Amino acid sequence: MVTRRAWLHDVAATEWGVNTYWITSKGGIKAFYPMTVEFFLAKTDLETQKRVLSHPEVEAVEEVSKFVSIHDWQASPVLRVRVNPTKIRTTFEDLRKYWDKYLYNADLSIYQQFSFQTGLFPYVYAKIEVKNGRLQKNWELLEHYLQADYRTVPFRTLWMQPFFEEQNFSRGQIQEIHMRQSLSQEEEPIVFIEDTEAETIRESMMYLNKIDPDILFTSGGDTFLPIIAQRATDLGIGYIHPGRGRRKLYSYVKKQTKPRGHSYMSYGRVYFSQYGVYLDGGRHHYDVGNSFMWKEGAIDGIHELVRLGCSDPQRVARATIGTALTAVQMRTAYRRNILIPARKADSEDFRPAWSMMSDVGGLVFSPQVGFHQNLVELDFLSMYPSIMTYRNVSPDTVNCGCCKHDQQQLVPGTGHYICTQRPGLVSLALKNILDRRAYFKSKRDVESYDRRQKVLKWLLVTSFGYQGYRNSRFGRIEAHEAISAYGREALTRTNQVATEFGLEVVAGIVDSIWLKNPDNTPIEQSIVDKICQKIQDEVKLPIEHAANYHWIVFLSRRHEPTIGVLNRYYGLKTNGSYKIRGIEIRQSSSPLFVKKLQRQLLKILSVARTPEEFKECAHKAKRVMRRHLMDLKAGNIPLSDLLVTIRPSRGPDEYVSNTRQAIASRQLAKAGVKVEAGVKLSYLILDAYASDPTERVKVTQLLTGKEQYDYPEYRKLCIRAYEGLIPPELEQRKLTIEEYL
Repeated sequence: MVTRRAWLHDVAATEWGVNTYWITSKGGIKAFYPMTVEFFLAKTDLETQKRVLSHPEVEAVEEVSKFVSIHDWQASPVLRVRVNPTKIRTTFEDLRKYWDKYLYNADLSIYQQFSFQTGLFPYVYAKIEVKNGRLQKNWELLEHYLQADYRTVPFRTLWMQPFFEEQNFSRGQIQEIHMRQSLSQEEEPIVFIEDTEAETIRESMMYLNKIDPDILFTSGGDTFLPIIAQRATDLGIGYIHPGRGRRKLYSYVKKQTKPRGHSYMSYGRVYFSQYGVYLDGGRHHYDVGNSFMWKEGAIDGIHELVRLGCSDPQRVARATIGTALTAVQMRTAYRRNILIPARKADSEDFRPAWSMMSDVGGLVFSPQVGFHQNLVELDFLSMYPSIMTYRNVSPDTVNCGCCKHDQQQLVPGTGHYICTQRPGLVSLALKNILDRRAYFKSKRDVESYDRRQKVLKWLLVTSFGYQGYRNSRFGRIEAHEAISAYGREALTRTNQVATEFGLEVVAGIVDSIWLKNPDNTPIEQSIVDKICQKIQDEVKLPIEHAANYHWIVFLSRRHEPTIGVLNRYYGLKTNGSYKIRGIEIRQSSSPLFVKKLQRQLLKILSVARTPEEFKECAHKAKRVMRRHLMDLKAGNIPLSDLLVTIRPSRGPDEYVSNTRQAIASRQLAKAGVKVEAGVKLSYLILDAYASDPTERVKVTQLLTGKEQYDYPEYRKLCIRAYEGLIPPELEQRKLTIEEYL
């Protein structure tokens, strides 16, 4: 018998149990744990029990009590169906033919099944015993689920990056493969470049297995690992298996027609989610180029979400924030004995059309366009999640049956009311996230804690929108409306309190408000503290003094100079940093040359403190911009600084007109690259108005470095960036840029 202190790293389904993989300071441990997975059937008649039990993969059926819906006050009898872990998907598909609407908990991952049933969540530090290769049940948790200050897992890592004959297209022969044992780019990589391509692949795979990493990191591995697998089979090496287990990459070989992923729309933009290459046997693969979570929180952020949702780390690394949030809610539901529906369970209540007046969204105070001095910004801390937590707004608490005749907590401006008898499911799930993020923010000077709080911020941001999302497991439009109503009330009262203290509201949006003295003098800190305290006492939501500003410039609509918009502004804080929204430097499509220009202009403006000084700095900024245009005209700008990055909204063959993104997409398709909607691509503008559409732009992968860019078109982008930053009324001389040049 072996007793160890270890971290749970991986769980894999096997016959009548799971293989668990643990990480210790001295290496890894593999241990089998016998178990069945379960799902539930909300139909208990004797005939149903007999039919379910007759299924060859069902081990047992028993009647238990569960809350079928989040709205139930009493548990109901349901059938618990126990199945071989390797057969749950096929069994579920068989049973749903007859009892689709009665099935629950059927689509939980093996990680969730194991964690929910045993209490051993991913990356928990525990004292375990292994006897004859089996995990014994007398484990001892050395960390609890709610613990925020947990131990860091001592992973062994390896970074892998191949280089192809046609590197821009990731195709052709593999020239060399680079590997390094840390994520630091400063580490000198080990380069595999053998006499033949076959030897290069074979030697690199041997090195991978020698190092035996727990996590294999790549940038683009979800794309190039199948290509390496294909090359290996073509060269006679056979199937490669970069994991520790038996799974080879044969499923990715010779299946060129298999979809690489799927496109989806989020907040008006189209994105492409590529299917991942998952490794087995206690080794994970993270493609950092195919992971939003990695960009926000790196490995610390990913594993924070893994712990909270008890989910597969490789899946979490590639999943959307909504998927991670749903996993946390699912665990909360399981712990409360509530069944988890396979799809959205709540439909919107029927109501007359005029009642829709309550669904008006968040409150906005239109900004006063122009330059403003000595402002203070107040922010409600995670306003919507805080409302959901402290006001108990959840799908199961809005217009509940228990408070129908005793509506103590009415939602302002709506016909809704909130339950006062029990906490809501979503409210409980968010309470833990709010508490954890507050703890991590208090220690954000530690890099790992800062990464964790960043991913938790996205969970909180998503939680509100998911209440109105059509596919949310635990969402309801009435809850969405109630949250918005409480938010409007909070911002309205904040406006009133600020006015009572003699301050002027310059702008406000949903959960933030900017204030200043009418005479533009700095606001005393004691006044700010009193305002925050009064608002917090009256609104019952946490609010903070977010920042002091030397000045803020609120910009107008481009073609309506008198109308302000709250998604375009920039302001200089008293600590010397900027807060920027909506201008070119924040737009992903802007060429690097334009962003560099705006960055220099903002640096020049940062010395200004008064409107007069700002105008003087704006005049200097115009001269700097003129020098940039001279360099642009002389052809001194690297082509890499002029690339425009976009996400095509459709496939190459679906475009009707010859837009730039359509032309770029078709160029890639013609070169043999499959282009899906939402995939990032970049291009250089060659001749914006060429009669031949194919000569207007050239996609990055086809550039030779000898191309001539369209100076007039890039000049327009620079002028737009300058004029969008500095309105005419803030210039020392009211001249258009064309007149000035």
